Amino acid sequence: LKPILEQSLRKCFECLTFLSENEIVADWRPREQGETTYYCHQCAIEVFNILFSLEIKTSTTVVFCEECARADPHTLDSFHVFQQLSIAQMKDMLKRIGK
Repeated sequence: LKPILEQSLRKCFECLTFLSENEIVADWRPREQGETTYYCHQCAIEVFNILFSLEIKTSTTVVFCEECARADPHTLDSFHVFQQLSIAQMKDMLKRIGK
């Protein structure tokens, strides 16, 4: 479990750095207890922590993974990005697992 969380932490940090460099802000949206798991609308992989959300029809919102969202950099600005866990929260989880 620890190596998976370390990899996820690294990937989230890299994604947030990329977003910051491109002046895209990830809005804070904490994960609620019992909230469903999100899967990429395009490739169907599970999306963890950083959600690239896109409204495709009136009141129909879909989630994409970072790779699918970045596939066409010209449309990256059209996504609404949400972050569910802070880097500090992820580091804290890692410390608790390491004990």
